[in-house]
Amino acid sequence: MIFVATSNTPPQALYKDGLQRQRFEPAILLLQQHLNILHMDGDTDHRLRQLTFRNNYFIHPADSALGDMFDVLSPACDQKTTCPVSIMNRTIPVIKRNRTCIWFEFDQLCDGPRSQLDYIELASRFEHVFLSNVPVLGGQTQEWIKTRGVEDGNIGAGYETTSTGARKMQYARMDDPARRFISLVDELYDQRVNLFLSAAQPLEHLYSQGSLEFEFNRTRSRLTEMQSVEYQNQAPVREIRS
Repeated sequence: MIFVATSNTPPQALYKDGLQRQRFEPAILLLQQHLNILHMDGDTDHRLRQLTFRNNYFIHPADSALGDMFDVLSPACDQKTTCPVSIMNRTIPVIKRNRTCIWFEFDQLCDGPRSQLDYIELASRFEHVFLSNVPVLGGQTQEWIKTRGVEDGNIGAGYETTSTGARKMQYARMDDPARRFISLVDELYDQRVNLFLSAAQPLEHLYSQGSLEFEFNRTRSRLTEMQSVEYQNQAPVREIRS
């Protein structure tokens, strides 16, 4: 059997700070023993190649700019509605939507009970997603706190287990919404859905501190490519479900 895989991290860093990571460590040893590890990182971010800039990232307040873009991208004579949308059988309030465009407040889409599955369905149904009022994400990490029985691996990026079985966890207040935002951008990017957003800070300052800096570097790169004619023109036309 020939096994080939790619990863954003070397084997020894896989599932870093994950829940019950010690159970996964034997698999890491097998990878290190039986695979040839090739480091393919370079100085060039190929998403930032020669691109033709077309702005999709506006500094808040920018609802008028998003509204104009919404109207331009809406199909002619398409009826707009402010009725909530049903995603994964749960209703999510919207600012407005039609067959191909949908517009949310950040808090409704990224600061609540949402998962990757929500964003996969959203990306499969709409060609253009609008997002208002993206706040500064991350922030200063909190003090180490001891917890027991925490099973949500998304609550923070890092913890360590004490001899008593308690866990020490450290995370920034906005890391949970940031993690959902990262997942949203990933799914929209993978399905070539356009994202237009208004944010509290320029992209380079949107996430500058916290436990997700490594993960957000990829998000920043993808958002940069999404600000281009080359990306926006390749968004596929999908059959829209009612």
